[in-house]
Amino acid sequence: MEKQRTAILTGAYGAIGKAIAEGMAAKGCRLVMIGRNQEALRQARAVLSAHPGDVRSKLSISLGYGGWESPDQGAATPLYCATDPGMKGITGQYVANKRNEACQFSRDHHAVETLYEICSRY
Repeated sequence: MEKQRTAILTGAYGAIGKAIAEGMAAKGCRLVMIGRNQEALRQARAVLSAHPGDVRSKLSISLGYGGWESPDQGAATPLYCATDPGMKGITGQYVANKRNEACQFSRDHHAVETLYEICSRY
């Protein structure tokens, strides 16, 4: 039996991304879909926010943070969300360290809207 494949698809809400997602799903591929259009992504089977880890990189070092995890450690939670059978059917959650958590930043709705407005300009 062939192992089920998992794909991470960015821009999944657009016409091309949606067509790719439908084609991959039809072939039995499990999808992690990423996009900025939350309303379009809500129509997907599951929407999760996964903490990307605190990876030590040139960017984090240049920002003065540094990070402490390897890339593999940083990828552990997003990969867990994409591949763990226990995550099947779970949606609308924030996941960090391979468990559901309350996101401290989501409580400040004004800050979330402000951040969204800033990011939407790029």
